[in-house]
Parts: sequence; structure tokens; C-alpha cells
Amino acid sequence: MSEPAPEQVVGEVEVRSWHTAGLLKPSMLKPALTTIEPALILKRLWQQTLSIERASDRRWLRFSDNASRKMRLLMSMRLRQLGAWCRWTCRAIGCWLKSFLATLYPRRRCRRILHHQPRAKIFAHPKPKWVKHELIRFKALMPDAGCRTIAHHFNRQWKSRREMTVSKTYVAEICRKHQYLILEARRKLKHRVPRPIPCNRIWGCDLLVKTDRQGHPHLALAILDHASRACLRLQRLPDKSSWTLLQELVQAVKRYGQPQFLRTDNEAVLVSRVFRFGLWLLGIRQQRIEPGCPWQNGRAERFIGTVKRALDSDSIADEENLTHALRDVRQWYNHDRPHDHVQGRTPAEVWAGIDVFAAKPG
Repeated sequence: MSEPAPEQVVGEVEVRSWHTAGLLKPSMLKPALTTIEPALILKRLWQQTLSIERASDRRWLRFSDNASRKMRLLMSMRLRQLGAWCRWTCRAIGCWLKSFLATLYPRRRCRRILHHQPRAKIFAHPKPKWVKHELIRFKALMPDAGCRTIAHHFNRQWKSRREMTVSKTYVAEICRKHQYLILEARRKLKHRVPRPIPCNRIWGCDLLVKTDRQGHPHLALAILDHASRACLRLQRLPDKSSWTLLQELVQAVKRYGQPQFLRTDNEAVLVSRVFRFGLWLLGIRQQRIEPGCPWQNGRAERFIGTVKRALDSDSIADEENLTHALRDVRQWYNHDRPHDHVQGRTPAEVWAGIDVFAAKPG
């Protein structure tokens, strides 16, 4: 067995390990060991010990910093995963809650309850072109009517048919933008020549009221043939009842024949069951105009206006005076007054088939 190495003694300090003391190799240090003082060696050893401890502390701190950084990264990753899972869970719960509430509440209420997104501004779809043309036609037919009245007429006619309505603001905008088209439509309606139809096919019926000198109103019935414009009946009525109207109609049918259609407005006596039953017995079909559309019975309305203007020239004293005045107006209208839409002939000439403008033979 090898003997242990002899201990190195330097002065009075015993050094067991040169590597632990942090000194140089013994071969290089041995010539100078006798000159080193023990206090310097102890100081050197203390410094080396402190440096070793500090280095170990730094390595531990570096290790602890790396560990804490890894731990922080791991925790942040776990938190992100947890946040993503929470968001997915909340979305799934929200979708289920929205579908559940949609079965319990109306759609608008569901939107009010679950409005997590801002409401976008909704613009109405533009109206079809036929709406503009129809409003222009209404304004041309009723030039004195306001925007509210035209809107009411349009909505009454087209809401149930094509589910289309307009407001008075939209009507005002259309009338303001298309004033020339309205004037052109009025001109066309005024000069439009109606299509020819045979005589005694369609009759127009309407009522007129005339006030005498004492302020008492008197009622009269007017029956007009559409083809010839001939006034077939213009008679004062003693009362306003369906039986009285049927009696006057029967007298006109006995004298001029049976028409195919009778066009009337929606007056209560003209749409009653008694009046309709009488028309059925006479074999006449009734044509009722739509409410608020007097131009659909325009020939009768135009004739009533002509009669009223003729009666305004003379004051009516009593019922007998009114009867004579109505007879004179009917005579003048049928035999003396030419009509533009029958080529300048009188209604009596058209009814009799007489053409005064035709070239005479020979």
C-alpha cells in the first residue's frame, strides 16, 4: 500500500489541500512559502471562500430565475387555454339561450333581450315604378285633392291587392318631382277619346240635389247612356228610397229597352237588397264603382255637373218649377247641345244613328 503524502507545513499554518485553498501548485509555490505570512494566507483563504459562496449563490439564483420564468410561461399558457374554453362555453350557452327564448318570445323581444351587437340602420326598399305612375294618375284625376287624400285612396285600392301602401310624405315628394308628368297626364285624360261601344249597353245612374229659394233640398234621378251620352231619365224624386228608384228605372226600361249593365256609385239606396233584387228581376247587371273613385262613373258625374250649371242660371221656386226646369235641360242637352266625343253630333242623333256630317248621295 502507498503511504499518504506528507502534509505541507508553511510556517504555523497547516494546508491540507492546495486546490481548496486556491493557491498555485506546490512546485511553483514551495520556494516562496517560507516568506508568506500566515495572516495573508488566512485572508486569502477567506476571500476565496467568499467568492466560492457567491458563485454558488449566483448559480442558484440563475436556476431559480429560469424555473420561475418557465413557471410563469406555463401559467400564462394555462390561463389562455382557460379563457378560450370560457369563451366557447359562453357562446354555446348564448346560442342555446337565444334559441330557447325565440320559442317563448317574439322575434323583436328576443332581439331586445339579446342585443349584444349594435343595431344597424335599416333603409326601406324603393317603391316599384308602377307606384309612381299610379300616384301621378291619382293626382291627375283629383287635381284639388291633397297628399293625405291621395295616399288614402291609394292605400284603399292597393293594400289588399298587392300589399302596397304609401305615406303622405312620399306622395308629396312624387308630386313635387313630377309636376310636368302630372300636367301631361291631365292633358291626356282630358283629350282622350273613349273606345266606341254600342248604344243601350251600359247606363250610368246618379243622384243630384237642387236647393230652392226657401233653402229646401230637392232630389232628382239622372240616367245616362254611355255610348250616345243621351239623357234617358231626368226626374225629380218625391223621396229617397229604393222602391222609388226602381219605379223610375222600370219606366226608362219600358221606353228605351233593357241595358246590359247599370253603373252606380255606393249610395245606400243603390246598393240595398231591394234595389239589387229589382235589377236581378229586370235582368240587369250592376257595376259598382270603388269607394272614393267617382271618375269610374265619369259620364254620369259630368252630366250632373252640366245640369247643375244649367239650373244655376234660374232660381227654383217649388217642386213644380224644378220639374219643368229639368225637362227643359234634358231637351236642350239631348237635341241642341253637340258633344265633342261623338264627333260634334247631339246625343239624340247618335242614339237614332243619324250622321249629319256624312255626304249626301247625289
